Amino acid sequence: MTDSSDSIRDLLHKGLGDLRTMRDEIKLKLHLAGMDAKQAWEALEPRLGELEKQASEVSEATVEAAQKAAGELQSAFAELRKKLG
Repeated sequence: MTDSSDSIRDLLHKGLGDLRTMRDEIKLKLHLAGMDAKQAWEALEPRLGELEKQASEVSEATVEAAQKAAGELQSAFAELRKKLG
């Protein structure tokens, strides 16, 4: 082997090492993003059940509160859906 082919081989191995490092960093970030999305979902989903219960018990006094809660929940779901792509 010549010195130039050894240099090229060294550059290739360094480049592959850099790519592996970037791959591992991306995998970790995806995993953490997945955990954040799961936590957001776990916080939001029970609110839908609460809203469904409120809707079944709606009276004149609670209509405004239920509408407000529905709007807030709709916004939160839309925001999470947007974050998930």
